[in-house]
Amino acid sequence: MAISRRTFTLLFIFFFQSILAEEILVYDNLTVINSPNSTPKNIFTGFVPDGSKLLLSTDIKKFGYESIETSTIFESNLTEQELMTYYEVFLKALDWKILQKERKDKKVLILAESQMKKIISVIIEAKESGSIVKLFLKKQSGY
Repeated sequence: MAISRRTFTLLFIFFFQSILAEEILVYDNLTVINSPNSTPKNIFTGFVPDGSKLLLSTDIKKFGYESIETSTIFESNLTEQELMTYYEVFLKALDWKILQKERKDKKVLILAESQMKKIISVIIEAKESGSIVKLFLKKQSGY
């Protein structure tokens, strides 16, 4: 039994779409995206270096529309030291104040605050080749 070219193409597209598609879970004010296609809106694209692979992102909204807390996890080919330098330079260029910078074992923590009262935590974990980076952005609010 021969499969037509069109049937084969449709099966091929369906198979790869299911592998590469992002998975979105929404519960009340929380949104979780597995394998996101882009960085969350609240996190500037520059916070995720070019060539990085996004693994997960989350977003918590206040009253269902205003994001108050956002996070993303991604893999990068850059080393722990390269990423640490990248974030120091990037944050200073954005005029963010670095509140804390700490290195323990194979992890680096950078905590910074913007003039708009946003706080970002950057956690860099070294791997055999590259690094895993976790970004947590919190908007300070009065509630």
